[in-house]
Amino acid sequence: MPDAASAFAGRDRGIDCARGLAMILVVLGHNAAFAILAPGVVSLVFTFHVPAFFVISGCLLRPDRFDAWRAARRILVPFLLVGIALALAKSYLRETDASLALLGLLWGTGATLPSSQLWFLPALLLTLLASVLLLDVVKRWSVPLPLALLALLPIAWLALQLPAPPLEVLRRPGEASPLGWPGNLDLVPMACFFTLFGFFAMSKGLLQRLPDWGVLPALAVVVLCFALGARTDLNLRVVEAFPLAVAAGIAGSIAVSLAGRWIARHGAWPAAALDVIGRHSMAILAFHVLAQNTAITLATWRGAGVSELVVAAGLGLAIGLGFPLLLVRAFDVIQPRGFFLTEARKCNPRF
Repeated sequence: MPDAASAFAGRDRGIDCARGLAMILVVLGHNAAFAILAPGVVSLVFTFHVPAFFVISGCLLRPDRFDAWRAARRILVPFLLVGIALALAKSYLRETDASLALLGLLWGTGATLPSSQLWFLPALLLTLLASVLLLDVVKRWSVPLPLALLALLPIAWLALQLPAPPLEVLRRPGEASPLGWPGNLDLVPMACFFTLFGFFAMSKGLLQRLPDWGVLPALAVVVLCFALGARTDLNLRVVEAFPLAVAAGIAGSIAVSLAGRWIARHGAWPAAALDVIGRHSMAILAFHVLAQNTAITLATWRGAGVSELVVAAGLGLAIGLGFPLLLVRAFDVIQPRGFFLTEARKCNPRF
């Protein structure tokens, strides 16, 4: 079994378990039935599930070995292929302008994409590139990384206040969320903060030194910040009670990382399941909304009472996680060498 120091090293199962936990929280956060049953829990989860992905990305970041072209290929190829397919399909079914849908795909924000959760992919790529650049600047100028992190916070807050460009024509029909800047540039400083925090915590061995039971006080901090008004939804450009929201994002990310490490050590079956989910987070991210919404719609077509919603929430979560994995398995059979949504252990995209 990995010890505390090795549990976060390299492509360790603890990392994939943590990423699997974060992915489950993302799918649960997009579960419409669960949102009706427990809206407060969904809002609480939103304070840290996406920050956790960026923190994990920072834990995995190796700036001296970072290959920008490889990262772009691994992230943009699935983004473009899935995005183009969804954009054309939805334009055909809804009889809307396909050219505008494709332009919205290139803009790359939740308000313009054919499926809003895809915003994370261009944001991730820009964040990785910016993080590597910032780490190089910090190294050249001998700036302490904690000081650079503090300097990023006001920049992140200001970026979130930027007015959207007057290009409402790109907005997806019926979508009310903020238009945002191309590639989610306005979110990159905030995402960089969490990514560089993860890098700093890993490089200094901070996470490795935390005991497993640290997950409990970390979750307590999340709940306290939430109770005091912290709210986060990066896709909606919402980071309310900014200092508290940042604290909740950090604490929640630590909790997810420690929980993943503990499960990787002690829970054979849960660890195996989370490992699979974590290693296939690209496919789940791309397809879980479509699969989950379809399952929930079918489960509630006769009514939406409490019992129906409970069944729909559970079924939606299972289908939202399971369908993308079956899809990946099908492509593995067709293409034994792998597919762009299949994440081999040695070539996972860093998120």
